[in-house]
Amino acid sequence: MRRSVTNSRGFTLVELLIVAVVLSIFAAVVVPNLSGSDDDARIAAAATAVRAAQRQIDLQFARTGTWPATLSTEWFQGYKLPSNPLFSDPIVGGTIRYSSTNDAGKWHPNNKQTDTRGFWYNPANGVLRATVPTAYADGLSIYNTINNANVTADQTTRA
Repeated sequence: MRRSVTNSRGFTLVELLIVAVVLSIFAAVVVPNLSGSDDDARIAAAATAVRAAQRQIDLQFARTGTWPATLSTEWFQGYKLPSNPLFSDPIVGGTIRYSSTNDAGKWHPNNKQTDTRGFWYNPANGVLRATVPTAYADGLSIYNTINNANVTADQTTRA
């Protein structure tokens, strides 16, 4: 009396290999599409931070009739200066580099790519710009995108 088992409940090795191949193909298609999304999100967040901070600066100009000499934490949510999300470890409260000249014609910093975290501000004309870390190979393009500009690396005047 030999009884054969025909109702086994496992997967064969071939079935497991087919599933593994299908999952590998799926991962090969999806992962490259997601790899750049972190940078895109940081760029969008930096552009939003620039616009929000610029609105506060413009509001202060509307209230006082002059551009503020420095940026105040009181103007921002949580009483902190905005931070630049392009840097992998943005500091809380952000850093503002102030223009070393009192030139109202200067609309962009000399160093658009720098390792100084934060933003550049010119109190002579109320212009705020986000800087881009030197680690980005296409830093000038990112600078132009974030700051809604179209400047060259050495251009500091309005564009």
